[in-house]
Amino acid sequence: MNLFSTDSSTSIATRIVQGVLSVLGVYAIIRFLPRIVSSVFKRFVIGIVGEILLVAGGTLLTEQWSRHSGTEAGTVRPRDASSRPDTR
Repeated sequence: MNLFSTDSSTSIATRIVQGVLSVLGVYAIIRFLPRIVSSVFKRFVIGIVGEILLVAGGTLLTEQWSRHSGTEAGTVRPRDASSRPDTR
């Protein structure tokens, strides 16, 4: 059934109910959209800040671990001959 049809099969009560629901939907959008947008924006900003803090914390922990283990950041410490697997 076409939404904009003018068939006589669509009763006047159905059209009135659809009109009332449309008006209520527009009112709800006007009333609640600013609140929803601000809430979503706050969650987005908090998420970005949290992500930045996680990356910064991971970087610091990796740097401290590399200092503790005696390696430079970004380099791989070679294994000694006794720890290599036997490839015979």
